[in-house]
Amino acid sequence: MTETYDMTKAVRSGAISLPSDKVAALALTPVSRETEARLDRYVALLNEWQAKTNLVAPSTLPHLWTRHIADSLQLLALAPSAKTWMDLGSGGGFPGVVLACVLAEMPGASVLLVERNAKKAAFLREALRVTSTPGMVYFSAIEDIVERVEGPIDCVHRAGTGSVTHSTHRLRGTAGEEGCESAVF
Repeated sequence: MTETYDMTKAVRSGAISLPSDKVAALALTPVSRETEARLDRYVALLNEWQAKTNLVAPSTLPHLWTRHIADSLQLLALAPSAKTWMDLGSGGGFPGVVLACVLAEMPGASVLLVERNAKKAAFLREALRVTSTPGMVYFSAIEDIVERVEGPIDCVHRAGTGSVTHSTHRLRGTAGEEGCESAVF
């Protein structure tokens, strides 16, 4: 994996100039320069599509990096060796696309994004393409995806108010021995 750098130091020295929200996010969750470039392309695409499709709450846009990207990046610490993640109800791509941006540097890694809204699924496909990240988008309801998933899944994420355990019960057969679940409410 490519070496990370001290974003805060680079900004303070005047070497780069970034919005304070991005600086704060990358200080919390440092990433490689290559990952940062992929995240920048993702954020640009998200801002472009946000005008047509409600991908995230408009009130969170000024804090997109700290509110969404840093939150998503923190999930990696839960399972640092996980190579296959599934994001149920991917919406605007948090955390799935963000995780894929980091996992692009890990051979054999992949993120499976499950979204039942056609416009959001189209956005997710475009996000994976623009960021050149490993993943697959399933245009499907969560309850209909189980039969279509092949191979082991290391971690499953579901945002919202539903039960992660209930949603992933039928996926248990695909999870590895050290599989994990995460939930954001």
